[in-house]
Amino acid sequence: MRRILPSLIPALIACLLIATATVAGAQTTDFTPPPRPADADALRVMTYNVRYASNASGHEDWGTRFPDMAAQLQQSDLDLLGTQELKETAGAYTQRLDILNALGGPDEFGYIGTSRGGPERPDDEQMGIYYRLDRLELVEEGHFWLSPTPNDPYSFGYGNTGNSRMASWGHFRDRRNGHEFYAVNTHFDHANNDARYRAADQIAGYFTGDPAYDVDGITFRDDLPVVITGDFNFNRGDSFAAGVVLNANSAEAERLPGNQPAHDPMKDTRPDSPYPSLPFGTPAGEPTPLVGNTSPYHRLVTGGPFIDAWDAADVTGPAPTGTFSGFGELDNRWLDWILASESVEVLQAYADTYRPGGEWPSDHLPVVADVVIPAHHDDVDVVAHRGASRYAPENTLPAIEMAIAMGAEQVEIDVSLSADQQIILLHDNTLSRTTNVEEVFAGDPRVVAGDSVPQLFTAAELATLEASNWGRFAVDSTSDDGRYAGAYLGTHVPTLAEALALFEDHPDVGLLIELKAPALSPGIEQILVDQLLAERAKGFTNPHVVQSFHPDSMELYAHLQVAAGLDLPVGQLHFVSANLGDAFRAQSTYADGFNPSHGSLSAAAVAEAHQAGLTVTPYTINDSARQAELVAMGVDGVITDRIDRLQCVLRGEAPEACDALPLPEPFQTEE
Repeated sequence: MRRILPSLIPALIACLLIATATVAGAQTTDFTPPPRPADADALRVMTYNVRYASNASGHEDWGTRFPDMAAQLQQSDLDLLGTQELKETAGAYTQRLDILNALGGPDEFGYIGTSRGGPERPDDEQMGIYYRLDRLELVEEGHFWLSPTPNDPYSFGYGNTGNSRMASWGHFRDRRNGHEFYAVNTHFDHANNDARYRAADQIAGYFTGDPAYDVDGITFRDDLPVVITGDFNFNRGDSFAAGVVLNANSAEAERLPGNQPAHDPMKDTRPDSPYPSLPFGTPAGEPTPLVGNTSPYHRLVTGGPFIDAWDAADVTGPAPTGTFSGFGELDNRWLDWILASESVEVLQAYADTYRPGGEWPSDHLPVVADVVIPAHHDDVDVVAHRGASRYAPENTLPAIEMAIAMGAEQVEIDVSLSADQQIILLHDNTLSRTTNVEEVFAGDPRVVAGDSVPQLFTAAELATLEASNWGRFAVDSTSDDGRYAGAYLGTHVPTLAEALALFEDHPDVGLLIELKAPALSPGIEQILVDQLLAERAKGFTNPHVVQSFHPDSMELYAHLQVAAGLDLPVGQLHFVSANLGDAFRAQSTYADGFNPSHGSLSAAAVAEAHQAGLTVTPYTINDSARQAELVAMGVDGVITDRIDRLQCVLRGEAPEACDALPLPEPFQTEE
């Protein structure tokens, strides 16, 4: 768990003392939210049943109480707000827009929501989600109904007592660090526990990848963390066994802490229930009784996949007796929860007891949590440097084939031009290190010991060279790599066309093409655009990124590809320096990715690049501990010779164990 900084403790204690006075004395009129944690990655999340707007008499009137709610929201400094009992309009009131404007208006906050009544009932309740635009990027959004037919607006079937219930959700990416998560907002049935339990079961099934809930096109990634806000109409922490039906008003009724009945007396199997309790995905049939523990809290938390933010928080405010007041005194029901995946860290949580003039802004208290969304390791691309170049000769067909076979998301290759203007794969500005050019072309005036320029040879001539030299890694019969000696004899210098052909059966594997010394291959930018355009016309759809150390070349390439109708990402290789901000701003005018040397890369630099709209894929990292550090910084990809080690790190294994992995066997190729 992260520790609260000592500098935060005095202010936090002062805020909590204010909150204590508020809870203890009903007429205390002020509440100051605790300061946000020092952790810049923390998101402030609130769940709030705002009570339907109406022109009721007294303080319940929306026009009377909304100014207090607006002040409450403004001092909360929220990033994400899940609301219940929110309506688009209610009489003359525009409740949804009122709250949006209180938060800062449409320039500062986005919104997700739809009427639970569907298009025929546009002014029914919305599960409105408000999110701060400069912090959260909305990737995808949607809604589902808590019923056996989740795509049907205003659908029932769980035994609901008069109201259809639903959830709205958003898939977000944090602009500060690139971390992704789902936010889900819901409101469970107010009286029928079978309906609540089946709703909890549906949500738990969706966000754990349970195949039983993979129906009607509603699917969620079970590898992303989830934050759930809601009014669950059930006391947090309660649990009981199904089948115990008690009169809630009887003196002898079994009760739980807080004097709540141990079982809701309204059962959906009672004869007059208009909505029988049916299993998920069953639009018709006989009611099916629930068995076992039918507490929705148990299904979601104590026996389910989520944590309760209040219990998980490092620091909490004083606990009120409950979160429901009915505009009077708080009773003992804590109906409003914030739940999250176990991987989410909760730094602090509190209930907002703001009550100016002794009047509550709503009949529920808002509950707030400061959470840290973890880095999503499955979003970190494994990029094979020069192909699988630790296990096969770099920039060759066997290296590419092995990288694909090992599961790399991208394969990085280096390209130059041959004398006949074909794009060939080669890293160096000389053929001497990786080929036997001095042996094959002995006596040729183009051959200079240690410095044979590839641009002087045709692609056909280059194909006659042996490219199986191990390059950067010494190979002899006694070394760890001795078993590779001779394994790749006959490997040649390939053309880009040959390399692209290897990807035809692997449409999801990306290609990172680096232009090496473009000044030595004049015109390579246009030739590459033309070749990629021709490949696209033939149906080649693999994702591509083109990169170089040379900004002039990348700007030219970006211009040429747009003019030709291509829209491939452009990456700018970069040595990390002190003026990163200037580099980001300059590169973001033409580049999509920032691919720096990893040596001095920091979490702050990664965050700054993300703020500029750039992905971050550092090179070349083979040490598992450093790979783990970079993943924790939130990078988008890692370029490595040791594909196996990076995959090991992304599985969550210890770096020492990943470093100890044995090298794989040589890749058997057709060549």
